[in-house]
Parts: sequence; structure tokens; C-alpha cells
Amino acid sequence: MQLLRAMAEVESGRFGTSAMSAWPWTLNVDGTGTHFATRAEAANRLETGLADGAENIDVGCFQISHRWHGAHFDAPADMLDPVQNADHAARFLSALHAELGDWTQAVGAYHSRSENLATAYRNRVARTLARLAPAPEEPRPPTQDSAKRNSYPLLTARQMPATTGSLVPVAGDTPGRPALF
Repeated sequence: MQLLRAMAEVESGRFGTSAMSAWPWTLNVDGTGTHFATRAEAANRLETGLADGAENIDVGCFQISHRWHGAHFDAPADMLDPVQNADHAARFLSALHAELGDWTQAVGAYHSRSENLATAYRNRVARTLARLAPAPEEPRPPTQDSAKRNSYPLLTARQMPATTGSLVPVAGDTPGRPALF
């Protein structure tokens, strides 16, 4: 998961209020990258670029090439859907891993099959991955050592009348009060 996050930041990252984050309304049309404020603006520019015959358009947070991957989407604007964009990027990266047998090589090939470009991209992703906070650990069940002692006095069987078995009144426990269950 962190690998995909790092790749998205490398592909479409922009600074927000305090940190770099991937931006879904990003296009690179024939070498000119732009972050758009809205999906509609990005979709409009995508359609204009295609109509004008742009040769190379990279789309969305993972900068998926319309030229090479557009056929995997129902419509060009669907490439701007962050879920579809990320899903395709993950599937493509997985296919590259299956082909190359190594995640590092797959990351480079995601960007380019040219070794110089692939190496530069791998290095950028590695630097981004290194600065990302580690993923939170799965919660672990408490152990007896880690359990805190309750400082509130608890009722014991000796302190409770024999007829009281619950703190929640049940039908008929308290005359004049409606039952909770």
C-alpha cells in the first residue's frame, strides 16, 4: 500500500496545506503537466487534448498513459476516477511484477522500459517511500501485563441483593417503568 502511495505522489504529487499528496485531477499533455482544481476542468482538458490530436496524455493520480492504457477504461474521463485509476495502476504494477519477478524492477518499468529513465524513477519512488510515515500496525489484543487496573469500585456478589442480577432493568424489574427490551 505504501508503495502505491509513494508512486502516486511521484506521479501527481502537489503540496497541500502541509505535505505532498497525490492529486487526482492531474494531466500531462505532450509534456506539459497541470493540476486542475476540479475533475470537470481536467476532463475538459483531456477531451480537448484528444480532439487536438495530442500524442501523449498521462491521466490522474497515477498518470496512466491514455495512449497505452486508455482501452482499459469505458471512456477517457473514467481515467480520472481515482478508484479506477488506482485499480488500473495496481493491476499494471502487479503484471509487471509477475513478468519481471521483482518489485523494484516492476516500479521502474511502470514508468519506462528505458533503463536510465526507469532507474531515475525507481530512485524518486524510493526517496518518497522513505519519507512516508510507516503504516500503522495492526491492533494487538491486550495482554494481562498491559491491562490497566480499574480504579472504580465494582459491585461484588456479596454487595448486591440476591434478586439483582443486572444493571439493566428488564421487563417487570421496576414497577411503573417501561421495559427496555
